[in-house]
Amino acid sequence: MKARVGLVMIALFMAAILGTALAGLIGDQYYAADLPHLDTLADYRPNTHSVVYDAKGRVMGEFRYENQRRFVIPVSKTPQLMIDAFVAVEDEHFFEHKGVDYVGIARATWENLRAGEIKQGASTITQQVCRSLLLSPEKTLVRKIKEAILAQQIESRFSKEEILHLYLNEIYFGHGAYGVEAAAQSYLNKSVGDLSLAEIALLVGLPQAPSRYNPYRNPAAALKRRRHVLKRMVDVGKIDKTTARVAADEPLKLAPTVDYNKTVAPHFTEYIRRYLMKKYGASKVLAEGLRIYSNCDLDLQDAARKALLDGLYELANRQGYTGPLKRVATEDRPTYIETLAGRRGDGELKIGKRLPGLVTKIEQNIAFVDVGNIVLRMGAPGIAWVERIKRKGLPDRFGPFKEVSEIVKEGDVILVRVKNAGNVTCFLDQAPHCQGAILSMRPETREVVAMVGGLDFADSEFNRVLQAKRQPGSSFKPVVYAAALDAGMTPATHVLDTAIVFGDGWKPRNYSNKFTGEVTLREALTRSINTVTVRVAQTLGHEYIARYAKRLGIASLAGSDLSMSLGAYEVIPAELVNAYAVFASGGRYAEPIFIKKIVDRDGNVLEDNTLSERVEMAPPMENIPDISAEKKKDRDLFEGDPNSLFAHDSPGRREFMDDFRLDLRIEELMKKRSKGPQRIEEIPMPRFHRDEKGRIISRQIISRQTAFLITSMLHSVATTGTGARSNILKKTVAGKTGTTNRNVDAWFIGFSPDYLTGVWVGNDAGSKSLGKGETGSKAALPIWIKFMEEALSGEGDKPFGVPQGIETMLIDPLGGLRAYDEQPDAYTEYFKVGTGPTAVAPLPDQLKPDEFFQVDF
Repeated sequence: MKARVGLVMIALFMAAILGTALAGLIGDQYYAADLPHLDTLADYRPNTHSVVYDAKGRVMGEFRYENQRRFVIPVSKTPQLMIDAFVAVEDEHFFEHKGVDYVGIARATWENLRAGEIKQGASTITQQVCRSLLLSPEKTLVRKIKEAILAQQIESRFSKEEILHLYLNEIYFGHGAYGVEAAAQSYLNKSVGDLSLAEIALLVGLPQAPSRYNPYRNPAAALKRRRHVLKRMVDVGKIDKTTARVAADEPLKLAPTVDYNKTVAPHFTEYIRRYLMKKYGASKVLAEGLRIYSNCDLDLQDAARKALLDGLYELANRQGYTGPLKRVATEDRPTYIETLAGRRGDGELKIGKRLPGLVTKIEQNIAFVDVGNIVLRMGAPGIAWVERIKRKGLPDRFGPFKEVSEIVKEGDVILVRVKNAGNVTCFLDQAPHCQGAILSMRPETREVVAMVGGLDFADSEFNRVLQAKRQPGSSFKPVVYAAALDAGMTPATHVLDTAIVFGDGWKPRNYSNKFTGEVTLREALTRSINTVTVRVAQTLGHEYIARYAKRLGIASLAGSDLSMSLGAYEVIPAELVNAYAVFASGGRYAEPIFIKKIVDRDGNVLEDNTLSERVEMAPPMENIPDISAEKKKDRDLFEGDPNSLFAHDSPGRREFMDDFRLDLRIEELMKKRSKGPQRIEEIPMPRFHRDEKGRIISRQIISRQTAFLITSMLHSVATTGTGARSNILKKTVAGKTGTTNRNVDAWFIGFSPDYLTGVWVGNDAGSKSLGKGETGSKAALPIWIKFMEEALSGEGDKPFGVPQGIETMLIDPLGGLRAYDEQPDAYTEYFKVGTGPTAVAPLPDQLKPDEFFQVDF
């Protein structure tokens, strides 16, 4: 009965095909009025997805309409063997017929009747073009008749090459791939011109049934279909049997499936997507085939991701083991192990790989950890690090833990790190309890080469580089000191590092809780002395510093008071990092440049974001306080009762200081943040200033001399100060640490002449501490070093250039005056020309004025 029904269905199917052929001969006039126009084929512009490339031309992101992936390429770029294969399998007489292959219809009818099932179709390549581009896919006799008529009209209007162009770019291969180029890249990660015969045969076999022959899910079916394609090529004389046999024996080598947007450089790509959507709209971005050339370097991007990941894990380990990720009941363990296997995927476990595992048993002081049908062993060495930290819930120890069972139990789900290549042993690991972010750019060009906006994009798409607002702590101090240099101070200006008490009892304190007396501005920044910074800010006035910060591009600064000088006011990390780029580039300001160029599908350049050689001079700042000691001869500005300075201040500042308590101000800010992270959900659009050719113009916003002096001072920070760990690089660098109250935020922003990188570590819940001792030097700087090692590898040391208008002078370290001849303890200091001290330090046996009345005549 079933066989009879099958024959009836075949007969009906073939009757439809024969009816179609007949209609192609006599039915043209009857159906012509209801046929679509062929103009759409002449103006063939299918949806094409947009692609984001890194600086070296590697794909890092794709934006698609309804997950369609298509590259439109000319027939000339398609290998002749692929055309031969399609013709052999889909339409043997393509180059002879006029749209409908009547011989093929007869052959298909006979073969299907013989087989008792539908094994061959009779649609030509031209008919398939009609079905894909002009008609619906419904299986009706009317549609087949229209298809035949349109196929003959197409053949009369278009050449065979033009028809192939439509077919090869429109046909669906599954896996979201439309057209031969998209298929080659999706399945094999190759351009169509680089395919072997076996790879061509694999792809050509897919369009008949993309799901059935999907090589990822049904490799056996895909290989069988490949052999059929090769056989058909032999049948029509395009290849010989030996060539076909060799190709058929070639192993199946598929490209790994990659979700570029979520795995390669996800925060960077998501920023680009948001930017494009806001500027050009969804239709253009998703369906108009834009080519976006970014400044991202995927090698450095990967280095940044690894540096951040390693740094956050190391921080977590320093703070101690906090217990298992979860507990799994005995009856649920087999199912959970299968879940772990699915998450882990295939492939060998590499040394250092971190992954969750289930403790299945503990025997002879060894925990057996199943990471998904792979069992690792963890002995006492794997838990040795836990003894370094004392935490609640764990006993205080004076030596290392010796028993694994003291730390983990059967049924615990723990995080482990693979120890050796044999996948035999592992270490206990601790998942990070905080977040982090990295932004790196070339300061001279502002090209952003790497950006990591968080620990795990899959867990949180929030970009902490561009969307968060965080307290910068001492990493804001270079802004204060640069403002001081422009107001008349010098790196050798002496300021008191002593206790300073305000009228309401507030006393700023240093991190060390110690004071060292009179210090130079350079030493104050090098050692990050808070009392000196407050004195300087008090002298300058917080309004001036706020204006200076905004001139450097820190637009997110929402207010100002003296606490601003110690980094109490929140800023967007990207803005603060870019402010350092002003110092590193000789005083020039420009927005960070993420995208180098955008080209549409027709080759038109929509954006060319290169930096112009032209630099515009920004209008000079107004109302800069003149606090030069040489001009004022007033050392009360730098020592003595701080409240005496109010005589020089505006009434507004005096009114503020009457009610000022920095400690309460910071606590107020911290309590506000404890409710959750303050975020900027909209990523700000860049504000590029362009020349007549569309190139980005940078603006000279501070002098090259000021930029050099603050860079020189930051070099001291990185070599002898709070950033001295960076000496391990053995390269000339400059930078500044930053730590906020209770170690909530940790920063390091630093640069060489070639790369500027900022690192932030903290929690999204702004009041949560990173842990005891987790300062910028300890939590953020090692991440910066690890990244910069990669960025600067293979490059020689390059010093910071000294601009014109800078002079050096030997200075007396005690008084800050010009050193006397051959003074043994004199040091060399940089000054803007004409700003160095003119007075010479007294000789050792020469009385100072304040010592005169101490002498007994």
